[in-house]
Amino acid sequence: MLFDIRHSTCKVNQPIVVSKENGNQHILYNKSLCNVFQYHIDGGINSTNIGERCDFIVEAEKTPRPHAYIIELKGSDLNKAINQIQKTIADYKVRLEGYVILPRIIIHRTSTHDIRGKKYRDLKSLYPELVVKDRKYDLDCV
Repeated sequence: MLFDIRHSTCKVNQPIVVSKENGNQHILYNKSLCNVFQYHIDGGINSTNIGERCDFIVEAEKTPRPHAYIIELKGSDLNKAINQIQKTIADYKVRLEGYVILPRIIIHRTSTHDIRGKKYRDLKSLYPELVVKDRKYDLDCV
């Protein structure tokens, strides 16, 4: 477990885990009912330096390796969202050891220029499972 269970904002085997903010949503369907934990990072666990880290981390205890969804819900600044994802991963590097790290950026709008930019390409090369979606992203965690 990444953090103390009391920091989780969902039930341990909750079937649907929704992370939302400012009209953006990341929805995880926990069909296998594995243990899941949702941590509000920016303004929650990390009450200082607000804005420098991602919004949520959703942990799914899957085998053989647990998954950590690093989620940033952003208006339009993709490069800032990438910085927040990178800062969160760096700050919690020791805790995330052994996890499959799955960055997720849900954004109101992004430019083609940003999605083809160096920051995006660099993060995508480190984390091929990086997803950038407009407003809403649904995924099954089986």
